[in-house]
Amino acid sequence: MTGLAGRTLGRYEIIDLLAAGGMGEVYRARDSRLGRMVAVKVISERSTGNPRSIERFKREAETVAQLSHPNILEIHDFGQEGDTLFAVAELLEGNDLRSRLRGSRLPLSKALEIGIAVAQGLAAAHSKDIVHRDIKPENIFITATGQVKILDFGIAGLRESAPPEPTEPTTPTLTQTATGHVLGTPGYMAPEQLRGEKADVRSDIFSLGCLLYEMLTGRRAFRGESSHAVMLAILNADPDPISGCRSDVPPALEAVINRCLEKEPGERFDSARDVAFALQAVSTGRDSAAGPPPRRSVSSRSMWLKTAAAGLSLVALGSLAWLGARLLGAPPPLPDRLILGVVPFDAAGGDATLRAFAVGLSENLSDDLALIAQQDRGIAWVVPAGEARSVGAATATALGRSFGVTIAVTGEVDRVGQKVRLALALVDPKSGNRLRAVTIEDAPGNLGAFQNGPAVRVAQQLGVLVTPESSARLQASATTTASSFDFFTRGRGVLALAGGREDLTAALALLDQAVADDRLFADAWVLRAASRVALFHATGEEGLIQLGLEDAARARELDGRPEDSWRATAALHLAAGRPAEAAAALEEGVRLAPADADLRLELAEAYRSAGRWTDAEAELKRAIYLRPDYWVGYDRLAKLYLGRGMLEAAAVEFGHVVDCAPEFALGWVKLGGTNLLLERPEVARELLERSLEIEPTAAALSNLGSIHFDASRFGKAAEMYAAAVELDPDNYMMWGNLGYAYRFGVEPEKGEAAFRRAAELGRARLAETPDDTDLATDVAGYHAMLGETQAGLELLDAVAATAPGSPLLISKIAETYSDLGERDRALEWVDRAFAAGEPRSRFEDRPTMSRLIADERYRALVEKYFGAQ
Repeated sequence: MTGLAGRTLGRYEIIDLLAAGGMGEVYRARDSRLGRMVAVKVISERSTGNPRSIERFKREAETVAQLSHPNILEIHDFGQEGDTLFAVAELLEGNDLRSRLRGSRLPLSKALEIGIAVAQGLAAAHSKDIVHRDIKPENIFITATGQVKILDFGIAGLRESAPPEPTEPTTPTLTQTATGHVLGTPGYMAPEQLRGEKADVRSDIFSLGCLLYEMLTGRRAFRGESSHAVMLAILNADPDPISGCRSDVPPALEAVINRCLEKEPGERFDSARDVAFALQAVSTGRDSAAGPPPRRSVSSRSMWLKTAAAGLSLVALGSLAWLGARLLGAPPPLPDRLILGVVPFDAAGGDATLRAFAVGLSENLSDDLALIAQQDRGIAWVVPAGEARSVGAATATALGRSFGVTIAVTGEVDRVGQKVRLALALVDPKSGNRLRAVTIEDAPGNLGAFQNGPAVRVAQQLGVLVTPESSARLQASATTTASSFDFFTRGRGVLALAGGREDLTAALALLDQAVADDRLFADAWVLRAASRVALFHATGEEGLIQLGLEDAARARELDGRPEDSWRATAALHLAAGRPAEAAAALEEGVRLAPADADLRLELAEAYRSAGRWTDAEAELKRAIYLRPDYWVGYDRLAKLYLGRGMLEAAAVEFGHVVDCAPEFALGWVKLGGTNLLLERPEVARELLERSLEIEPTAAALSNLGSIHFDASRFGKAAEMYAAAVELDPDNYMMWGNLGYAYRFGVEPEKGEAAFRRAAELGRARLAETPDDTDLATDVAGYHAMLGETQAGLELLDAVAATAPGSPLLISKIAETYSDLGERDRALEWVDRAFAAGEPRSRFEDRPTMSRLIADERYRALVEKYFGAQ
């Protein structure tokens, strides 16, 4: 066939022979139609009578023609001229990798450059269900300009699959290649290929590992005096350590290569794309991102390498997508200060299972971004998902108003065939405009894509470098089991969406499955402990506390993020009424993560519950120092001061709240309510009306009602309270306030119905939070208004027995005893209130207290504390 020079095949004028091989010959040719130089591959004469060779040649051309990637040889055309079959490809100038090696090793940077390019090319092929199955130096071409091209998909196989019907969002798609022969090149073939088993993308990853090893060492990973000896080495032996012959190879790179060379396909990378990301991480100098030492006590070398390389891949996730977006044009500018909040993700189609998975993913993302923010100062801070839920901030706009968020992350999850697609967007909360967008679409079993990948993708879109320390911490308590991640994420979503006992039980069941499928998944143990807290509050089943403590202790045995297990332990102790133990647990957590402002906020709450007011105040101030523009710290400090009767100090802190989030309506409500307690009704009114300009809330309307009530404008008060009830019909306090306005206004007959509803709602809530003394006192007062003295006294006596220290609560107890007809006890608590610093107006402005303040004993107390009038 060497006589083809000068001949024409179709529109291609053959010029000269470039190369010859077993499958045929390659010629330089000219495309007469387009006027460009091309390469024409012609099947050999000795193969034309072999139907299998002809079919194989056709398959190569058809297969590669499906691909379009800069690291894969491009096929332009395919045809037949008489008995001659040929394929037309781009013409390359340069040499194959074998010629570059010549028994010597390559510089580290060049080996990484070639390895990344090959991995990216394979990833493109694998995305089209194409497996090369013969990756070796001869099939890697380096052009004169340095471009890397993968050649010869002549034995590539299209993966034939009969996938199951989609069930859960992370159900793996099983695919396989039908093989009956061992195809490939000894020395670069995966063990399963040598055994005649089905090859898949992981077989190419093994061959890529061989390629990387040879580029770095100058010798093959598996050697022997014969092909048989080489095959035995591949099946049974490990290659010599790279570090033994080359000192400049980072340990993380050696970990990547060793993972590629695992004997079992399941122990290798799941995708060539993950290999590319891992190599990029090393190439950019982040080679310490290999992650922590082995976390699994039963792990083999391969399991450690899996964890190490997964950490590497996390660092580089999304960098190519970000670069591509930059090349298309300048994207909208990002705000100077990155304050992030994650909106609960949506699920396409209304599928409840997918919805739970989507919300769970958003919760995971929120936590991961917060962890990145602790280590990488490009992000100021991240609003915790639970904190956003507590104020109902479930949209980008709400996050912006409530927390001063400058970037909201939104997402939608959908099924696309056998894959899952997560469309992420970075949104300006004020305008609603998208600033950045990135889509992750992958097989649901690919943990690299969905476990920590979304956080790193978002960080990359923000231009935030994820440090090796952050990468290691993200991986510290992750799972390597796809089903466990699925159960964990859905369980987390169900827990976040839970509306009652049934939902909480369902969430716990999913988390049971998560730990059953991976007993070493630290995060799943922590979340299971947290779910027991929620279920305990709903059911009161005491056994849940001990089970939760065991879950948290189990999490600490694993090398995850132990501060999270201490956080769960503290929540369990608080639920059980053991604040001292909760504080001790959180102290351990803070010791491990001193920069975690949220952990310090929780420690402050434990101190407050334990009566350690000074410690609580100090811890809140530390949290504020760590995150000075986050209003929650100031809010908690204000509430601490309110509980101590320090109203002026509380007003100052609530002032900081509105400074941090001027569009947060509830911040203005709290500041207004505090000024109302300070007997500044006009100031309070202005603040409350400012909040209504931002957003109508029941709390603002109720406080405005109280201003009218205290001024004996009961009709106007009832009007305001009724509007509050309309906005928040399940709030016991709104109904109670409405009842008081009716009772002392012109429609007293309406008071009973309002009080009845207030008592019902209050009792229901009290069943969930039996230790809420303020709530119990309020409900006791409603029973007093209904004439149900015994029920009221039972509740109030229990509160009084707790020896409360809050001046406001002491005043409420005094007033409620008066309402229940217990004047002697009421005066006893008035004495305590005055001693705690409460003003006379706290009682004298209340119409229910008119008889008590006429008592001579009350006047004696006034003289005792305030002097002769």
